[in-house]
Amino acid sequence: MKLKIEKTVLYRIPKFPIDAELKWHWEDLKDAISISSKDFYKEIKDITAEELKGLSPKVLFSIFKYFNRARLRAVPYGTFASIGISEISNDFSSGILLKDQQEAHEFVDWAYQNDPQFSFSTLLAEDGLVISNSSYYRIDDIIRYIYKDSGTFELTDIGYDKTIETILNACRIPIRFSLLRNEVDALGLSWRDLHLLINELVNLQLIFSDQHRNIVGIDFFQRNGITLNKAEQKYIISQRAKEAGHLPADLFKALPQLTEILQDISGEDLEPNLMKKFKQSFRRKYDQKEVSLLEALDPELGIEYGTFAQTESTEFKVTDFIAKEKNNLEDVDLPLKSLLIDRFNDTEGFQRKVILLDDHKFKPGTKKTMLPNSFSAMLSVSDGLIQIDHLGGCTANALAGRFTLASNELLNFCRDIANIESQSNPEVIFFDIAYMAEVTVDNVNRRKSIYEHQLNIQNYSACDAPVSLNDLVIRLQGDELILRSKINNKRVIPRLASAYNYSRSDLPAFRFLCDLQHQGIQSGFSIRIQNSIPNLKFYPRVQYKNIIVSPASWKIVPNDFLEHEDEQQNIDACTQYLKDIGIGAYFKTGQLDQTLCFNVNNASDIRMFIQYSKKVSSLYIEEALIPDRSPFFDRKGKQFCGQVLLTMTHTEEIYKDVSIENRNLNITNTPAYPPAYDWLYFEIYCHPQRADGLLLEPISRLLRNYKAYIESWFFIRYNENGDHIRLRVKFKKFSDGQKIIQALNVSFAKEFALGIISDLQVKTYRREVERYGNDLIDLVESHFQKDSAYVLILLRQSLTDQVKYRLCSQFITAVAKEVFQPQDNFHDTLKKMRDSFNKEHSMNMDDFKKANRYYSKYLESNQNDVNRETNRSCHDFKESFKDTLRDCALTRRYNLFTDLFHMHVNRLFNSNQRTHEMLIYNFMLKDLQRESAFKMLRK
Repeated sequence: MKLKIEKTVLYRIPKFPIDAELKWHWEDLKDAISISSKDFYKEIKDITAEELKGLSPKVLFSIFKYFNRARLRAVPYGTFASIGISEISNDFSSGILLKDQQEAHEFVDWAYQNDPQFSFSTLLAEDGLVISNSSYYRIDDIIRYIYKDSGTFELTDIGYDKTIETILNACRIPIRFSLLRNEVDALGLSWRDLHLLINELVNLQLIFSDQHRNIVGIDFFQRNGITLNKAEQKYIISQRAKEAGHLPADLFKALPQLTEILQDISGEDLEPNLMKKFKQSFRRKYDQKEVSLLEALDPELGIEYGTFAQTESTEFKVTDFIAKEKNNLEDVDLPLKSLLIDRFNDTEGFQRKVILLDDHKFKPGTKKTMLPNSFSAMLSVSDGLIQIDHLGGCTANALAGRFTLASNELLNFCRDIANIESQSNPEVIFFDIAYMAEVTVDNVNRRKSIYEHQLNIQNYSACDAPVSLNDLVIRLQGDELILRSKINNKRVIPRLASAYNYSRSDLPAFRFLCDLQHQGIQSGFSIRIQNSIPNLKFYPRVQYKNIIVSPASWKIVPNDFLEHEDEQQNIDACTQYLKDIGIGAYFKTGQLDQTLCFNVNNASDIRMFIQYSKKVSSLYIEEALIPDRSPFFDRKGKQFCGQVLLTMTHTEEIYKDVSIENRNLNITNTPAYPPAYDWLYFEIYCHPQRADGLLLEPISRLLRNYKAYIESWFFIRYNENGDHIRLRVKFKKFSDGQKIIQALNVSFAKEFALGIISDLQVKTYRREVERYGNDLIDLVESHFQKDSAYVLILLRQSLTDQVKYRLCSQFITAVAKEVFQPQDNFHDTLKKMRDSFNKEHSMNMDDFKKANRYYSKYLESNQNDVNRETNRSCHDFKESFKDTLRDCALTRRYNLFTDLFHMHVNRLFNSNQRTHEMLIYNFMLKDLQRESAFKMLRK
């Protein structure tokens, strides 16, 4: 693989030169703050430079952060930093001579709220364009699609209608309304009916028009004649063009060699864990079958991708307490690790301040993952050295794409990169993902059209070659997911030409496509020593030739130097401390682009560092590359602390349109029917959100219609090997078993056909004698029937979680008063269970605060909807609960109580049962505390 550094480079320049002094730039700094932080600007707008010293420490620190950013951090934000375009060349050059002034490209901010409402008359008068929401798909008698409500995505349904389907199909690509009328003429719709229907489909978000927002392409506000208002917030991309010069190619010549070394040694696997798990689940459910992507991601019909989709729109969310899975990369034994250990002395740590990769021979990896056809290198440049701030990405367009709004020159370069990717992989189609969800963040998503094809999710598209979600099918070949467009009959590859942090999204389809970018390529490198040997006091610089791969860093404990009451003494002590541990002239701290840079020899900087470090017990600081002679300068000779965004490319083929055999082969599994004697045991596999519907309809109907043949029954929920209901039925005669099996198959025929039930297995029921004992098993099974019947009655009423919690608390309190004496022992059991569940859920202070807020909602919950039938069933359930406990020896009673209650919660909630159980124990104890407090008050 031959890596090439593209000649065109993007540079990023802070607003002020390195040696700028605040007093001379105060008014310009205020102008920058006025754009980026209106609230803070109100505090300081009338302050003069002479009055700065009299401000509070808090305000001074905020000003310091802004000024620090405007001098020493090149991340584009408002007018704090600018972009520019140049090139690298072998010709001699001392660097880039910058123009004196920034040019601010101003756009209407995405948070602008006064969009004109959709107008059918405007659509008609202008013969406007319409396009369907491509997330729609048909399931039996409904049309399902992605709907957005207040920035949150959800799956929603409407009843199937042939006319609606015809209109949506006619709008798969942008179409003029006059042509749409011709397309649907055969439907026989009157003009009035078509008018009303289009309006309704727009309101339902099944159709978008050119009056709606697009995030990619010609700017929406420009298209619709919405101009900047001085009173409105602006979105600004600042550009600082060059007068002359270029960057010397020699400075970067070692970068391709270093990339190949890192490809061998970094071992970084950026395919997310979610994607790995999805592949495993996909293989189990579909094997090699090709299925619709939307079906595969449907949380009921297919495989849920993560836990992003919420089924309730409520402030009370049990999912707030679920331990979210960390998507961190697993620690792997890198070849680099052995090198680091070689350089490490157990007693004194690293002895060298620089570890050179030049003098170490690494063995090539046995299996190299391909590099993407384009990726980025973000570099800081200083006095002949370059430091890697970022290396990788699925496409170089990810970091450069958003700036295409401001520069046609950069747009052409990004399109050239897209062409390199496409021409290197002629058998596939690349498409850009156009996504918007957060009005306060989506400015970073805005860009002009870079790729020929794009997929718009929940927004308008004027692309001539759109990719539709409902056109995509997916299959697993080996360990590779193959995404194919049916219309184009080609494999398609997603790309996100935006620096948007897509992990913020709660939309599974978007997350899936973004994660799929990383499949089969090495999209990033990480060789920070901390990842291999954590928690050291000092990490040396890692360097290859003139490239700093990982900067030196030190662990700082502020209490080691903050020993004095006098401020100046603390400044002196801190300065000496930093010099003693070997810090150079500048150091920085923070994360990602939220960093602050400090000058060791500047008392004001050290004062601010002390203020910053007082907030923590320890922190890491690292060397900062601030140039004495920068390649970026102006006519006055002022030096700027710039960054360079290089693009590296290669033209080897990565993706092939792999041939498909037996594409439409249906692979089915015939369930086994083992012998059944007294009991039948069914495992009914379905999505948790469908489980209640199955219990209330086909299962209840079966139990009702075949009551004469059934002696006993109960159900529980399980997620082992997939979410399912375990239905246990005891029949009166052996011959009745086959009748019930046949009846169940008939009852579930429709759900099987729709894919709501993915599998049905009949198994032998092994009674849990070891758990409950021979003496109690009959009584426990009888109780489970009463519990199951009671839960079905509760499910029919669609009660809120809070009401269910209160019912649990009330019946447990009533049972405990009669069965457990003294009450103190029972309370101890509740506390032990609460503490155990809290530990399981890693509850922290913020979680407890959140739980307290939810407890207030719980106290407000209304139980008036609980009807007489529920009360009767609840009485039977409570009596059964008490009778079962009373028949148990006291030594086993507490354990039996927790088991029976655990099974009740399992039945009552269709998902996250252990989290519900944790909250119930917490709330139950709070109820007992309130009751005790009221008793004290009454006394």
